[in-house]
Amino acid sequence: MTSFPSILPLPRKSEYSLKRKSGVKKTQMESGIPRLRQITRNAPTEIDVVWHFSESEFAIFEGWYLFEAREGASWFDIQLKGSLGLSLHKARFVGDGYSYKIDVNTNKWVVSVTLQVLESPRLSHGGYQLLMNYGFEDVMSSAKFMANETDKFFNNI
Repeated sequence: MTSFPSILPLPRKSEYSLKRKSGVKKTQMESGIPRLRQITRNAPTEIDVVWHFSESEFAIFEGWYLFEAREGASWFDIQLKGSLGLSLHKARFVGDGYSYKIDVNTNKWVVSVTLQVLESPRLSHGGYQLLMNYGFEDVMSSAKFMANETDKFFNNI
């Protein structure tokens, strides 16, 4: 599997949107309310991303898309922002490739694409319960305390 070139910039935050697909299947019954059932916990997420590339960055992107991503047919690893911050995602292109135009103000190539990502990093059930019971600030404070104490311990060995 290939990786998105690390020398290219990350997608623009101002033009970034996520759409999580449902992992629930709905069945209409002959009478009464429809039946809903969970069919997966790993429903894919679609992310609309926009990059602003210089001419050389755009050339690298197009070469990578053609030769490494096999014109959108291959899965690849890419750093994307999600609920746990910037992390590595497994992604592929959705639809008919990508669109691009030149920004006349900056003379940069604006490349737009929809990516499908699988298994976006999320809280575990235990992590969710911990945050719900103790709050984010308390958990982070405890994590920093434990990291400092661990460092002290190993520095004294």
